[in-house]
Amino acid sequence: MTEYELRYIKTGTVPSRGDLLLQGGDPSEVRAGPVYVFYTKTAKEVVLIDTSFHMDDAKILGVEKDVTRKLPDEDPLYALKQVGVEPEDVTHLILTHAHFDHVGYLDAFSNAKVFAHQKELAWIAGLPAWSIGYGSFSVEKIERVRAQMTVIYGERAQILPGIEVVYAGGHSAGSMAVVVNTKKGRVCLCGDNCFLYETIEEHLPIGLTNNLYESLAFMEKLPALGDILIPGHDPLFFDRFPNGVVA
Repeated sequence: MTEYELRYIKTGTVPSRGDLLLQGGDPSEVRAGPVYVFYTKTAKEVVLIDTSFHMDDAKILGVEKDVTRKLPDEDPLYALKQVGVEPEDVTHLILTHAHFDHVGYLDAFSNAKVFAHQKELAWIAGLPAWSIGYGSFSVEKIERVRAQMTVIYGERAQILPGIEVVYAGGHSAGSMAVVVNTKKGRVCLCGDNCFLYETIEEHLPIGLTNNLYESLAFMEKLPALGDILIPGHDPLFFDRFPNGVVA
């Protein structure tokens, strides 16, 4: 099976209350969660997982004073350029879900095949113009890449040999995890059903979930999904995987 080198860029932080990060968490505690974008390159493909947030979208949601981004280094397009990736180079773009901190630059990659789950697309189409983590911009950006879109149905799908998506649900109606085969084993990018390592290692479920049953069921699957499990927004990630390399 193909082995990939999985890397990431830093693109800023978003705040989250303790009770949203973990069931039973302290609502008065606010943590700054890093937003990282994963990518892998081969001779023929560049695969991107999520696209971070756009400051214009943060303003629409009224959180522009809460998110942080060090410019220019953490601007997603600038950061990708520094590692040799131009927007037109991206061939495959996997959207784990359509919250604002994942969909921000979705429409910047005109040559990419875009992958999203049918349940996520159906869910956001029926939401009001503003909902937690979503805005009308989520639907608008997805419509702009509709011609590039491959819709994922069911529980699992292969994107490329050695890269697959796994339906998780839970956090959002169509959340997906991404499993990448590397020289160090299978890396599972858990997405936002695991904001923190506490969910992975201490089995503490997230608070911000659309379906708690699905979030719990996904937690049970984790040991079988990967040798290395990566949470969605944990500052400890940088301590464990410095220098932009996961595996």
